[in-house]
Amino acid sequence: MRKQEKTQFWTCSLGLSRAKKEIPKQAIAFWRTGFRPAVHHLSSLKALNTESRIDVAGTHSMTERKLWLVGYGDWAGSASATLIDVTGTAISTALEIEAFLSGHRLADFRYVPAKSEALC
Repeated sequence: MRKQEKTQFWTCSLGLSRAKKEIPKQAIAFWRTGFRPAVHHLSSLKALNTESRIDVAGTHSMTERKLWLVGYGDWAGSASATLIDVTGTAISTALEIEAFLSGHRLADFRYVPAKSEALC
């Protein structure tokens, strides 16, 4: 029997703002899965390829338009092996998701760091 990987879940806030209008803080989910990405929770989407990965353009799934993947390894964002290295990818992905959800262009958004300069 294969040992099931434990997955831990955290949320934190990332402040996003549009050029002239403040947008409420958005929640970001971090899944810490260990050495290999745990993607079993995504199997119902029928988006997994033969390598148990999801084909992405940047971090956006090419088969499931409402899915972005961050922190699953280099195949889902540059240098995303650790939470520290994935920060840039996470920020740009959060901006892309906010633009997608609001129907705006990504160029309308910019990152506004928290006073503590920390995400969580």
